[in-house]
Amino acid sequence: MNDIHADGYRGALTAAKEEFQLDMAQLQQSLANATCVEEEEAIDHQMREREAKHRDLIASLQRSLF
Repeated sequence: MNDIHADGYRGALTAAKEEFQLDMAQLQQSLANATCVEEEEAIDHQMREREAKHRDLIASLQRSLF
């Protein structure tokens, strides 16, 4: 892998992690402020979807290395 490609990968990985952490922090705050069970369940579902999206993105980035 050349240095330019590696730097791009590291930059994309860092950006993906930061975005994920921000999204999860916002969802956790929403969960803490939820006022009913239905709202908590909906937020929990959003969190699981966001985690899956993040895993897919990381896997895609890793595949791009090869």
